[in-house]
Amino acid sequence: MGPARRLDELTGAAHAVFPGGHVGCVERPEEFAVRLLAALRP
Repeated sequence: MGPARRLDELTGAAHAVFPGGHVGCVERPEEFAVRLLAALRP
């Protein structure tokens, strides 16, 4: 359950960064990674 829950948290963060988006449908993974890291930063 740990890894699955972590994935859910990352997916939630991704939705916060890309409203209406989906993790599997990111056109530019490097840009997605930068935005995701920025969103997760405390």
